[in-house]
Amino acid sequence: MESTSSTSVTDGRRFKERLMRYNHGDIIRITATAPKIYRPGEKGWIVGWREVPGKIQSPSSIVIQIEYEDGSDMEVPEELVDSFN
Repeated sequence: MESTSSTSVTDGRRFKERLMRYNHGDIIRITATAPKIYRPGEKGWIVGWREVPGKIQSPSSIVIQIEYEDGSDMEVPEELVDSFN
């Protein structure tokens, strides 16, 4: 019987490599083209992320937990997040 642990470790590495452009605590801005529910143009901080396999909400399958300046938070699809400059 083949072990699945090596697959999950490999998948975890790939997931981590894809997230290297962001770190916990990074300041970001929601893209101007994001749907209103995500508060386009607003600044926030990355407080977490997770992979959501098979979900239509995010083609990249990664959602980033954002805390906005007013203290509220929301999961936002990765492609709707830009670095804050």
